[in-house]
Amino acid sequence: MSSSRSRRPLTLVDTRVAPPAEGATPTEGAMAADDALVRVAEILVAAHDAAAGPTLVRIARDGDDVRLALLPVPDDLDPLDLLMCSDTPREWEALGLVFSGRLVDLPDAPGGAARRRPGRSVGAVLVLRDGRSVSVLDDGSDVRRISANGDHAPLEGRFADALRRSLGLATTPPSFGVGAVIARVWLHRVHAVAVDGRPVDVDVVAALRPPMPRSWSDLRLQCADGAWSELWCDPDVAAWMDDGMFSRWCLGAFPDPVEVLVDLTELAAPSAAEPLAEAFATWR
Repeated sequence: MSSSRSRRPLTLVDTRVAPPAEGATPTEGAMAADDALVRVAEILVAAHDAAAGPTLVRIARDGDDVRLALLPVPDDLDPLDLLMCSDTPREWEALGLVFSGRLVDLPDAPGGAARRRPGRSVGAVLVLRDGRSVSVLDDGSDVRRISANGDHAPLEGRFADALRRSLGLATTPPSFGVGAVIARVWLHRVHAVAVDGRPVDVDVVAALRPPMPRSWSDLRLQCADGAWSELWCDPDVAAWMDDGMFSRWCLGAFPDPVEVLVDLTELAAPSAAEPLAEAFATWR
């Protein structure tokens, strides 16, 4: 599905990557192609200014040559704004993103503090039309490489999902039921009423309960028709996504439900929050 968002022209540059070894078996050729893609990702990472913003990349092979189309993302844009609802032309065999940022080590135990590493890291994520993907991360002291093919789960995340959809590929299916998001919608509605200062009791909570869609596909199509504004997903974007990407997008639209439930118990009678707590325990 095309998007009404304007597109900026891409700047083409060329580089060269060694082809698979002559006489290689199909398996060896596929591995060589993976190695070539990793080398392209490493070149992109090495050439990227750690102080610069992200760059979108398109890749096409022409014999021994690899054509790269590079689009530096303006500071006032999220790369997702350029990927959403996009349809990468068939001439391009791979799509990717080069980025920089600060690595943060998550706490080892609950209640611990996250630790931000010094310096900036540079990474690249590339996805091919056949479903293979490559990720390279240089944190200044080590370079990590991850390759995924048909025998491994594809890379996940907002950008990996968007890259795959732009290439017409499916993303990883939902890992949780549609009820998990409907419970968050319900909590959001009740919390909004309470924050507005209006009384919240069991009857109000029951009246705000949303209908349960039959499936993720059902919810996504309803959103594509303009329903479910709480999900913060434009109708054209919902239609462009598949169920897996849509499920993760919806879950990310809401804050931590535990914190919201705690806040709600301070704004309304505890009995009003009980149906919501039960929904979070059973709607999965």
